Amino acid sequence: MFLAVIVLAALALLGSLTVVSVQGSMRQASADRFNAVALYAAESGAAAAMNYLRDVPHPIQGYSAYVSPNNVAPVSPAAIPGNNKLPGAAGNLMSADTQAWYRITILNNREDTGFASGLDQDFTVIIRVEGHGPDGSVAQLEIAIHSEKPSPAPLVILSWRQLL
Repeated sequence: MFLAVIVLAALALLGSLTVVSVQGSMRQASADRFNAVALYAAESGAAAAMNYLRDVPHPIQGYSAYVSPNNVAPVSPAAIPGNNKLPGAAGNLMSADTQAWYRITILNNREDTGFASGLDQDFTVIIRVEGHGPDGSVAQLEIAIHSEKPSPAPLVILSWRQLL
């Protein structure tokens, strides 16, 4: 009888450990999926921003209308499709069930001679995209682009990096 109680206690302990392990694995899988959704949202925002910026550089002032002095107040153009549109809101380009959205800001590169004055003199800017997914997941990308010739201009991606 005593041996049966010990065996049952061991089996109960083993069963509860299995449940805890499976729950942890499921939680991690969900977090990975949510982070992937946030990254996909950020990549979608980057594509929308590059498509928008391809057609807007001024022949002389470059992207000056989209940068601020010393990047103190980064510009977040509302004209970029899907920018700052929460899930389910009109204009959000993503399916509402993904619970995904993105925020785009345009920064001047520090090497630009007009950085302090808020002028883009080298036709190079940095697109910072913050992608949001379910359950508070966030991914952040920075893409440095350069326009060889103003409007319409092919864009050259100088760098692409994930911050978060």
